[in-house]
Amino acid sequence: METPRGYQPLITAINQLDQHNKRLFFTEEQLLMTAGVQQSLFLILQGLLTPGDAVAIESPSFFHDSTLFEATGVRVYEASVDADGIYLTALEALIIKHRVKLVILNPDYQNPTGHVMSFQKRKAVVHLCQMHQIPIVEDDVFGWLGFDTTRPIPTLKQLDPDNVIYISSLSKIMGASSRIGWVAATPQVIEQLTRVQHEMDLVPSIMAQVMVTLAMGDPQFQTQLDQLKGTLQERAQATYKMLERVLPDWHVYLPAGGYYIWVTHPNHKLRLKTFIDHQLAVAPGSLFGLKTDALRINFARLNAIDLVALEQRLVAIIKATE
Repeated sequence: METPRGYQPLITAINQLDQHNKRLFFTEEQLLMTAGVQQSLFLILQGLLTPGDAVAIESPSFFHDSTLFEATGVRVYEASVDADGIYLTALEALIIKHRVKLVILNPDYQNPTGHVMSFQKRKAVVHLCQMHQIPIVEDDVFGWLGFDTTRPIPTLKQLDPDNVIYISSLSKIMGASSRIGWVAATPQVIEQLTRVQHEMDLVPSIMAQVMVTLAMGDPQFQTQLDQLKGTLQERAQATYKMLERVLPDWHVYLPAGGYYIWVTHPNHKLRLKTFIDHQLAVAPGSLFGLKTDALRINFARLNAIDLVALEQRLVAIIKATE
């Protein structure tokens, strides 16, 4: 049951859950199992680009300081995003000036901002990249963790099946140790990436694939996934309300899925070092390419007790800076 693209029962299970949660369907020839999103992106950069080629990413972005670009000899350029998605004029300027060969986007519950790209912006991005004949990599690692799934916005992959390379992972659902991800693309692209994966001996552990398959085969898996989304939504809302109360001068963005709440302040009233001094672990905006004060807060593990502790420390930080 092990194929060059991965463990067949796992490929089938991924397909079934993608159909249920994202309304995506792929043939067997369109899927390749990997050891997570980082490896998926590495295979794409290594297999489809050559050293010196340019790619465009969002700013802020989880990939801002990624070593993948340096490791593959790829030049990276950034275009700003807002709540609606990436700025098209900035993206097109990068494409023209630097002859960008690949655009990497995270349209659903973007890391770190939590923003969701609008339907109109998605269509415009797809059209722009089609016009310049540039493939898109759609990073959808939080794709199964949207809180409201009654009217999901189509993925970029659904809008342009041939030009969009879709990558996702189980790490946000089963934990980072699962190390299982996948790439969905045309059979031609998958064949190329499979060749690179085997040549570099980057095939994910068959044991890990079997164990994940058994877990996903549990009749309660989808029910547990739905319960996880409900818990995340409750914690996101509780964290948002607390931050709005404690940080009235900051802008707090309420996400519609994923793990993170994004908090920004352009006037630098709270110094990041202060958070460290009060033993409060946050991810500063500088990690994602921003110079203004911004914080990414992970609400996924903030139960009621943890939330009280977070509030107390934030209050202490504010008093210390007055």
